[in-house]
Amino acid sequence: MVLMKKISIIIIFLLLSINIASSNDKLYYLDVDYIINNTKSGKLIIDNLKSINDNNIKKLNEKEKELNNLEKEISSVKNIISEKELKTKINNLKNKISAYRSYKDDISNDFKDLRSQELNKFLTEISPLIKKFMQDNSISVILDKKNIFIANSNYDITNKIIEIIDNK
Repeated sequence: MVLMKKISIIIIFLLLSINIASSNDKLYYLDVDYIINNTKSGKLIIDNLKSINDNNIKKLNEKEKELNNLEKEISSVKNIISEKELKTKINNLKNKISAYRSYKDDISNDFKDLRSQELNKFLTEISPLIKKFMQDNSISVILDKKNIFIANSNYDITNKIIEIIDNK
């Protein structure tokens, strides 16, 4: 009796899995990163973010250079000035280094937030275009390429989506 139950459960499971595998749903995939990097609007976002990042790096390099110069100045006068003055200068340098690290973290976090906001905004703007493409072509599911192990390139709709986005 127990054997019969196990066999019937296995048969039911096999029948269900065969039914799922033979589904007529259309599955396609696209490369979201490629779309961001190769559409006109995506390139504008990437260029703007790169410009902001380059500006942030320039500011950080200037502050770092200033700290290095202050450190060199302290090293050059450490034998000349009193110990009290030396401690004051070293504490001042430590405070400036601490402020620099905090500033660097703030800039980094602000940039990450801005990048995330801009990319989410872009994806939100292109979602209706992709949905319309899905409806027009009777597509059931579109997956991101980075989540696919292997697939036939005939199911890649990335370039079609790029054309649609650039035309809108």
